Amino acid sequence: MAGNQERFHKLMNQGHSAAWEQDWNRAAGFYRQALEEIPGHPLALSNLGLALFQMGMYPDALKSYAEAAKHAPNDPIPMERIAEILEHLGNPRRAAQAALRAAELYARAGDIDKAIDAWARVTRINPEDERAHSRLALVFEKQGRRDQAVTEYIAVASLQQHRGDVAEAMTTIRHALEIAPRSLPAQQALRMIQENRRLPKPVRPRGNTTPAEIPSVKRLEAPQPSAAEEAQADPVTEGQRRALQLLASLLFEGDADDVPQDAGARGLQALLQGNRADGGGIDQSRILLHISRLVELQSLENYQEAAGELERALAAGLDHPAVYFDLGWLQYKTGRLESALRNLKKSRTTPDFALAANYLIGDIYRQQGHLRDAAVAILEALKSADSQVVPPEQAADLQQLYIPIIEAQATVDDEEAHNQLFANVRDLLMRDDWRSRLRDARMRLPTASPDAPPAPLAEILTAASSGHIVESLANVERLMRQGFWRSAMDEAFWALQHAPTYLPLHTYIGDLLSQQGYIPEAIAKFQAVARTHHVRGESRRAAQLLERVIQLSPLDIAIRQQLIELLIQMGEVEAAVEHYLNMAGVYYNRAELSRARNTYMEAFRMARQYNLETEHAVKILYRMADIDMQSLDWRRAQRVYEQIRSLVPYDAEACLKLIDLNLRLGDDAHAREEMDNFLSSLAQAGNWQDAIAFLERLSEEQEGYLPAVRRLAEVYRRAGAVDKAVQTYDTLADRLLDSGDSEGAIRAIEALLKLNPPNAEQYRAFLEQLRQK
Repeated sequence: MAGNQERFHKLMNQGHSAAWEQDWNRAAGFYRQALEEIPGHPLALSNLGLALFQMGMYPDALKSYAEAAKHAPNDPIPMERIAEILEHLGNPRRAAQAALRAAELYARAGDIDKAIDAWARVTRINPEDERAHSRLALVFEKQGRRDQAVTEYIAVASLQQHRGDVAEAMTTIRHALEIAPRSLPAQQALRMIQENRRLPKPVRPRGNTTPAEIPSVKRLEAPQPSAAEEAQADPVTEGQRRALQLLASLLFEGDADDVPQDAGARGLQALLQGNRADGGGIDQSRILLHISRLVELQSLENYQEAAGELERALAAGLDHPAVYFDLGWLQYKTGRLESALRNLKKSRTTPDFALAANYLIGDIYRQQGHLRDAAVAILEALKSADSQVVPPEQAADLQQLYIPIIEAQATVDDEEAHNQLFANVRDLLMRDDWRSRLRDARMRLPTASPDAPPAPLAEILTAASSGHIVESLANVERLMRQGFWRSAMDEAFWALQHAPTYLPLHTYIGDLLSQQGYIPEAIAKFQAVARTHHVRGESRRAAQLLERVIQLSPLDIAIRQQLIELLIQMGEVEAAVEHYLNMAGVYYNRAELSRARNTYMEAFRMARQYNLETEHAVKILYRMADIDMQSLDWRRAQRVYEQIRSLVPYDAEACLKLIDLNLRLGDDAHAREEMDNFLSSLAQAGNWQDAIAFLERLSEEQEGYLPAVRRLAEVYRRAGAVDKAVQTYDTLADRLLDSGDSEGAIRAIEALLKLNPPNAEQYRAFLEQLRQK
């Protein structure tokens, strides 16, 4: 390009200033003058198009964008603007062609989200554009957006059917059903094709029947890194793209108040230095000029001059972690390591740049020979990366677990260990598929309990002297699944040479020993690993291993006691109580009832001491009472059931047991008192059905206990079950007569007659006979 470069940049700067003030007429004038200096410059043409765009001069804006597209054929933005203008001018055919071209360019550049928007514009302008629907279907399918993919496939099938290609339409719908077998729209579409019914053609969405409104510059979105790009880039490249895209977005923002205030898109006012955030004394147009030059120079890989432009923007008042990261990256690329270090440290406090910045800081320290600092920085990078591949709700807990690991690494004096750690993490992170690699590596970590925070990946990498330890663990796991125990053991011992202090590897060896039947050796290994975890303060993992030992040796009381003490130290009282119950169960199965009861008593005391839920105490008391009953110690069993009743007044089981024990002990009065008190509490609560169920069971279990039959008849009466009440009074009278209690039988028949039974005369005659005796 010929022309005066300095004058060109000055005019572009003045155009940016006018655009910032939304004086579009002046901005257009400056951009035209800039084009006189360098005709056909794509950026100047696009900016002129934007100014004309905002002034409502759509035909002129169209010409400017068309010229920009000619000079920058791979830039999708001019084609996107051309599509918007043509749609507004009422030329849908050309608008759809331009939008389709823009979509293809965005897709080629890897910006799939923008490509989707452009294809969606095509289908809105021309709902019967099969190519756009096909592209959307394929992209949605790859992204796992099944419902949207099915919708687009149905649209494609409809267009295929309407042009007479029924077989192809059938194939398309069947493919949609492979993606979403339960999709009702796809199933319905398949039936319609099979029945030779026409699928409805895609239609333009409601509300889009008029030419499209042209959005103002305030609504232009800042460029965002696409998911496709990030999935194919290492962390440093991702951070560099994110920083550059944020800076480039400033060229398209008009009013910071309308732009979301986050790390990905903030207005220029929000990026000004804190002590001058009102913009006073700051040449905002100069900042925009430097950013414009930065974007152009950095895209041309002219990193040295790009760094100079960004330094001048900083001097003019620009201040944001993205600025410091991009400058640090540029200085790193050009060998200015000390300057890069200063700027990268300013950017690493922001989550968006923490991973990339810490990695670069670590690499700079490594190049300078500061291996301890390099190891600490690379662990900070790993902490950020690791927290990105776990569920969001677990990220904070995981980052906390990294703190002691990083602190411990900072005290290590072994430079070779620091260097190896850096190499291990670098091998894991500096690759395009780093996220999937991290997820695979996480699968090799020991499984924690569901409520435990995830284990840090650093545990493998800090213990390993080889970067291939993750692959080795994967091989061990694979061989174990296939049942090749000896080969798995060989692989595990090879890995042990490179990571002798990595405890999960020792756990794998314990698993292999147990699978091969070497139970005592496996138990010894698990106990040794558990002790080490305990010494390290990792009590939860120690407890998990002791539970594994108990599974291998369920009768080992000493291990159970050790586990209980550990759980109490951890504050896991409920789990400790459960293990007490299991230990008592071992004694019970050995017929050592006294030891079993003492263990239950210890569990009960702990449950009460730590205010566990009442259900825990009640469960323990029932087991103690069962032992007392088997030991024929009825008095002690009675005291236990009374304790249960005091804890749970409505416990029918305890009341039935107390009635039974009182009757066994010959205390009929207390038995009746227990029954009546329980019935009274149910009656006050209106629980007649519970009262009936209780008395029916009591009458069945204590067949000769007539007070229960009498109470049952009364409860039937009060509950309105007249027929059952009559039948029960009749039964009661017969039993009383059999026992020689004529007076009691008379009272039962009198109560029966009050219910007006159908055969009342027969009962009156029977009552008269009883009175005459």
